[in-house]
Amino acid sequence: MRSNRLMFLLSLLALLVVAPACYGPVGLDPRGGDDDDDDDSGPEDDDDAVDDDDGVDDDDTVDDDDGATDFEIDEIDPDNGSTDGGYNAEIFYDGDLSDIDEDDVDVTFGEAEAEVLAVTDEKILVEVPPGCAHGEVEVTVELPDGTDDDVDFEYEAAGDGLDGAVFGVYRNEEPAWPGTGFGQVELGFFEPTDSPPLTHLPPLGTCSYNIVPGNNPRDYYSVGNSVTISAGVPVQASLDGATTTYTAATNLNQVPHNASYSLLDFTDLDGCPLTFPAVVSSPAPLTLTVPDITSQKYADCWNILDGYGVIEWAEPFVNNDFVFVTLVNAEAADQPSVTCHYQDQGYVLLEEADMVALTPGLHTLMLTRYRVTETTHPRDGSTMHGVYADTRYGYIFIYPNAADCTGP
Repeated sequence: MRSNRLMFLLSLLALLVVAPACYGPVGLDPRGGDDDDDDDSGPEDDDDAVDDDDGVDDDDTVDDDDGATDFEIDEIDPDNGSTDGGYNAEIFYDGDLSDIDEDDVDVTFGEAEAEVLAVTDEKILVEVPPGCAHGEVEVTVELPDGTDDDVDFEYEAAGDGLDGAVFGVYRNEEPAWPGTGFGQVELGFFEPTDSPPLTHLPPLGTCSYNIVPGNNPRDYYSVGNSVTISAGVPVQASLDGATTTYTAATNLNQVPHNASYSLLDFTDLDGCPLTFPAVVSSPAPLTLTVPDITSQKYADCWNILDGYGVIEWAEPFVNNDFVFVTLVNAEAADQPSVTCHYQDQGYVLLEEADMVALTPGLHTLMLTRYRVTETTHPRDGSTMHGVYADTRYGYIFIYPNAADCTGP
């Protein structure tokens, strides 16, 4: 009897221990239970749900949605192009930008902002902006949340931007009758042309009749209402709307000899700030010694049949500078003229054959010493030509016979 009671107690204990292991905590028995037990379990269910929401998996889902940690640029195609800009490039990336509009994406090439044309699930399409200098820049993509990444892009010198451009400094001294010595100065910022400057001149060592400067088509290059050209003293050149060139009148002292001229601090058509140092280099001053051209009344006279006319100027002179002399009938513009082209050696001998076709009488003599300086455009690598021209104007009588050389 006592043994039977002990067995009954052990069985009851075993049932109490096994039940929670099989069915969970008391009150969670799926076979039923009272409402109070179910209500008590509620907070525990809610706690589990909160734990699940705060879990690592849920945080990953948030990161994926904002793209802040997953955006990365793979490549840009093409990864190089000319400084002209204006062409398209594709920026391929890893990440999810499905919720981002192209207007919300900022793309810059160096400091220049690109136009974002489209954003797809694998690339960003942009229009490449002009580059203000050739060389490597960083292309940076910035998303609305501040996430960014960058890739390298190489701007290449276009080679055709200002190719053939001519920047000129012209110093003219024209004695006023009867030889008071007043003159004028013109500064010019000239436009790109199809060829280097002064190509209308005859070949070196020769003369040609009725030379007219060529009308090369110009790709006008306006940079605003004025530019500043300086060789220590800044001179402002204003835009001439009729010719689309830049000119300035000033006194002779503001255009020094033996100087380098620079174009200062202007902005080109693409908004690139530019300074062209030493784009023009000037030779020594031109001092004419023969003939006397100080006035029309007392001008020298050349007797063509005596063989030649002599033009001389003072040193210094160097062979990397050049001169050209032009004789134009001072009383009838429709009469023949002659232009001769030489290296700068300090003198010119005009022979009979060079002058025989000229109409006898008073002529304007123009002697110009010039130098052409070639420099490279800092943005597109094209060749620029700087011209310094120093001209003396005056008068000379030309007659076939010595007897006619008696002056006016």
